[in-house]
Amino acid sequence: MEKLYTPDQTKTVYGNFYGFATIAEEKTLQDYDRYALNSINAAENLIAALRQYRIDLHKHHQALSDTKSHQELHFVRHKNYSDKKVYYQVKLLTVYENSKLTPRTDFNHGFTGTERKQAKELFEQMRKDRPHVKCFVDLEKKNWEK
Repeated sequence: MEKLYTPDQTKTVYGNFYGFATIAEEKTLQDYDRYALNSINAAENLIAALRQYRIDLHKHHQALSDTKSHQELHFVRHKNYSDKKVYYQVKLLTVYENSKLTPRTDFNHGFTGTERKQAKELFEQMRKDRPHVKCFVDLEKKNWEK
């Protein structure tokens, strides 16, 4: 079956409703009719492509449930380059064995630098609640930080 869409593509359909009440030219009226028919065909093609897209999306979603995965818990320190403020993030990710798939974020909570204690407590609680999860801690200053 031929694909009716290309991933990361946007399709737009335009329909113009030209005023015809004062038009007597037969050629102009035929043009307006042809424009309307072209817009209808384009809209029907777009609807068919969107239906196929939904089917493919559902198949992909089903395949995800069959793909091997594991969870990772991350506790990361980040200093924003522009405002020079420190932030902490606690993330729980589902990482799929197939490297083409991006990890799914199951939980993500950000903290300001002054909330480091709360971030650490949350991380430790989540680690305790999920003993089987791989944990990653990156709290070191980066080499560009003074």
